[in-house]
Amino acid sequence: MTFQAPDFLFLLIFLPAAVALYSFYRKKQKQETLNFSSIKTLKQIGGEIKSWRRHGSFILELFIFLALITALARPKAVLPLPSNQIAAAILFDTSGSMMAQDVFPSRIGAAKQAAEHFIKHESESYPVGIITFSTYPLVRLNPTTNKQKILSAISSVHAHLGGTAIGDAIFSAMSLLDGYPEAHKVILLFSDGGNNAGSSPTIAAKAANEQGIRIYAFGVGTKKGTYMPGIPIKVNLQEKTLKKISKLSGGKYYKISNVIALKKILSKLSKKIKIVKKYQDIAWYFAAAGLLLLAVKMLLDFTLFRRIP
Repeated sequence: MTFQAPDFLFLLIFLPAAVALYSFYRKKQKQETLNFSSIKTLKQIGGEIKSWRRHGSFILELFIFLALITALARPKAVLPLPSNQIAAAILFDTSGSMMAQDVFPSRIGAAKQAAEHFIKHESESYPVGIITFSTYPLVRLNPTTNKQKILSAISSVHAHLGGTAIGDAIFSAMSLLDGYPEAHKVILLFSDGGNNAGSSPTIAAKAANEQGIRIYAFGVGTKKGTYMPGIPIKVNLQEKTLKKISKLSGGKYYKISNVIALKKILSKLSKKIKIVKKYQDIAWYFAAAGLLLLAVKMLLDFTLFRRIP
């Protein structure tokens, strides 16, 4: 939490002073004596009041002033808010390992089906760009709201032999989304996690975070792995890099071992990517809390905290 008018916080120094004055007043009050005919009469009139009831009204006053002073300082906090301005980039790992068939019909096939499901079931149209990458990234489609063009670009994606440059793909996606400064930008990354070319994925994820771009990474494949079709090379799902990318960018990582699970996750993700965390003025929360406490205090002063003169 930060404050837009922090100078008002200096008023908080008066709260300890108020506590000291109140303590002095209570001690002085105890020293004064009341003349009653007997101790029995005193107990009949009032009895001993519990400590929290004796001091309850003053304690509430302290909280009231604390809330109102905080409101004057205009606090701001990061709150999740819905956004109707979104721009997205979908990144497909098309390296040789994505041809593996430990996920039906193949890793790249499952990723494509899931992305198609995501686009078809989105209720709103917003700019979506498509990038494929192996040893280097390639922009397949500049951001567009035309769902038919997006689906056509996805269907043309195929895996082939080559390295994996996740970091370069993220930087390419950042450039692709650069034309939407006011939008909430997200990257959907489909990969099996193996990175062996180009820029560092960690550096790329940090750069994305600095620009407010969240990366949602989908690990397509199984840890057990399998051999690439026609090639005696076993490939496993490598989650470490994908988890780190998601965490550093403020996004999330999802492990996918079948198309059905992937589609379910993407259906939920549709709502999640539309939530943006932004600094919001929350002064009115504290002002409302102060006024509510004032009303409670006034009520209790006439009931629970009421003293017999």
